[in-house]
Amino acid sequence: MNKKHWFFLVVGFCFIILFGYTDYSPKVFKWWTGTSMFPVLFIIPIFGFLVDKNIKFAPLEIIGKASYNIFLTQMVYYCYLYGKIKETFGNIYLNTVVSIAICVIIGIIFYEIENRITKKVTAKVINQA
Repeated sequence: MNKKHWFFLVVGFCFIILFGYTDYSPKVFKWWTGTSMFPVLFIIPIFGFLVDKNIKFAPLEIIGKASYNIFLTQMVYYCYLYGKIKETFGNIYLNTVVSIAICVIIGIIFYEIENRITKKVTAKVINQA
């Protein structure tokens, strides 16, 4: 990694620590969240390194392909199920692991089902044209 990557890594990491683990609340924007541009700086060097080295990791590729479906699953999960999971497991770390596992697994299953349906529908439409 070059100096620019290290700079991005440090800035993103510091922002995540500062925003997520302290009472710091930046006054840059009125509606600032932890998912703003600064935490992304933490991921850019890691992503750049993986692309430069052409490192492939099949589980991450599957998660990447299913990312929109995982996002939709998270929307439903946090709206309807998270409260029940939170009550079941009192530990915040266990809640986090269970929540991630549920959303990723169901999101990937959702992606696979949706992908098969889309292929069948597309094939029918193309054959009818």
